[in-house]
This record gives sequence, C-alpha cells and structure tokens, in this order.
Amino acid sequence: AAAPSTEKARISLVRAMSGLSSVGAAVKAIRYDLATAHRLACHYGFDELVWNHISARVPEVSVKTSAASAEAGSQAQAQAQAQADADIGAATGAAQFLVTPGDRHYACMRPEDLVEGHDVVNATGDVIHGAIYGSRPDVKAIMHAHSEACVFVSCLPQGVEFFTQDGAGFYGKVAYHDFEGVANDHDEGPRIARDLGQNAHTLVMRNHGAVTTGNSVQQAWVRMFYFDLVCRAQMNMAKYGPQAKPLPDDLLKEAAKTYEQSGFTHGEDAEWNGLKQLARKELGCHWIKDAALPLHLRD
Repeated sequence: AAAPSTEKARISLVRAMSGLSSVGAAVKAIRYDLATAHRLACHYGFDELVWNHISARVPEVSVKTSAASAEAGSQAQAQAQAQADADIGAATGAAQFLVTPGDRHYACMRPEDLVEGHDVVNATGDVIHGAIYGSRPDVKAIMHAHSEACVFVSCLPQGVEFFTQDGAGFYGKVAYHDFEGVANDHDEGPRIARDLGQNAHTLVMRNHGAVTTGNSVQQAWVRMFYFDLVCRAQMNMAKYGPQAKPLPDDLLKEAAKTYEQSGFTHGEDAEWNGLKQLARKELGCHWIKDAALPLHLRD
C-alpha cells in the first residue's frame, strides 16, 4: 500500500488535474467564441484590417504539486501538460485574458490564433483591456471597435444621443474617456478604468471609437452590434438638424428597465445561437459543432 504522504500527494495531484481539465475545457470554449466573434465582426463591418480587439478573461489557477514518489512524479508531468493544454499559467496577479493577436485578419481568425493579453502584438489591446479587467471583476469580455458610426459619435461634444428604442439598452450605461493619443501607454490604463467606472458597460473613447463589455463574449459582441445601431441612427439623423428629436429621458429611463429583463438583455442565447449558425454556414467556423446549437438550428 502507498505511504500516507504519497497517497495524499496523489490525491492532491488528481484533484489538481481534474481542475485543470475543466479549466482547459473552459478556455477552449472561450477560444471558440472569440474566433467566432472576430469573423462575425468582419462580416458586420466592425473590423479594421488586423487592428481593434476582442478579448475574454480566462480562469486563473495556482497549482501546488509534490513529487513524493515516482508515481507522483509521473502525475506531475501529466499535470504540467494539462496546464499547458489549458493555455494558462499560474496566476501572476494581473488579469489573464485572450485577445486579438494584431497580425491576423478578422475574417481568417482561428481559435488557436488568440494570444494571452500581455503578449499581444497590438499593444493597445493590453492597455485598454488589461486596465478594464483589472478594475472590473464583473467584466468577462470586451470588444473595441472603430466602426464609422461609433467614431462619428465619439467626435461629437454631446456624445451619444438616443433616437430609437435600442438606445434604452444603453441609457445610463455609457461613459466617456477623452483622447490622449494612441492608447499604447500603460500610464493611460488607470484613467480608462476610472472613466468607465463601476456601473457603465459601454465606453466612448472620444475621437477614437467605442468599447463594450459583458459577462461573456456573446454579450460584449451583441452590445457592440446594438451600440453601433444606436450611433448609426444618430449619424443618420444629423442631416435633419433640429427636426430630429432624441427620445425624452423619462421614457428612456422607463424603457431601460425592460432591457434588464430576461428576453431583452443584450447577448442572450437566442441571438448568439443565430449568429453561430450564420458563422458556421457562411463564415467558415467549422469548430461550431451541432452540440453547440439547439436542435432547430442544426443542419
């Protein structure tokens, strides 16, 4: 029989490996969603060659191992491989996230192309996303885009105005960050986090673009889709001058409550499943298997 200390080490390692296996599966699913989100972003015109970025927080783990015997040693090797497969290291204190690499076109993005945030070629991804993840533990995914409509609104002194019901989903949830130059200086990160605050889910970066956050990749992506619609409505209404009237605050405030209810919240499964169906059929996202879709959307 194994010595008690050896048995304890073995049990500890088995538990650690089990945890890493579940973490590895979670990271794999995140990679799938991120790659899908990039291809969808290209399809809907939210890309800018290889720039801008979509990211997702990944689980952080810290595993202590012991090689008390040869058996435990082989377990440690397996555990080390599992950790490598999970594509994450021990927690370092900084938020860990996967993000756009900065050297791949969105239309060609694959799950394996996503990189760890602090290794990103596109340095602005680390500055913007790292700052937000570090200050908002509730944020699990972030999308940053320079769509024509979002950039238009970012250049207006009054910021975003709400002309349609889609605006109700953003009422009281939009913050602003003044332009400081190309966002590749980590000194700017704390100010980005400060300006987003703890209650907003969308950030207009003035004279730059927009950032949406969410509790998942699908929520951050769908929020960007609707925020672009809101900005596009404002851009289209600008040609009519004072004849175009934004919705009054009292109605927006009341309608905003609806967008907090199930069935109206941005990024629910119905929207994302439909987008995944499109991505699989039209955009080459072969990693989306039948099991990832409800029965009625499977081919």
